Amino acid sequence: MYGKGGEQENLQDLIDTLGAGDFIQLRGHADLREVYPQYELYVTTSQWETFGLTLMEAVGAGLALVGFDARYGNPTFIKDGKNGFLVPYSETMDEDLLVSQMADKIVFALESDLESMHQASYDLAKQYLKPEILEAWRKLLVAIR
Repeated sequence: MYGKGGEQENLQDLIDTLGAGDFIQLRGHADLREVYPQYELYVTTSQWETFGLTLMEAVGAGLALVGFDARYGNPTFIKDGKNGFLVPYSETMDEDLLVSQMADKIVFALESDLESMHQASYDLAKQYLKPEILEAWRKLLVAIR
């Protein structure tokens, strides 16, 4: 896991308690442009996200994605069945069910055609490149004149 926050100590304690240190490591802050090419899949467990800059970066790096079908960020960047998979989500869902469904989607994604999902992420990222953004602004400014 990359990043750093207020739950880091609790997460490390949980990892240690469960004996999961061989396959879960807290890596702290890193330049994700150097990190993303090392992976096939980006997993987000965020249950609420605004624009989701890290999601956009993962899409730009051509990663397949798995995340909850929660408001805003995830459905913006995760196109279910195309560049990844959305996990059904509701605030009232049982936590064990959420974890189980997330695990199932991760396994399913890793057994899927990752190359096609990578290309779909690259294609989705194109709309966020500078020329496309400048054109969108130009159209908006012309429309409000």
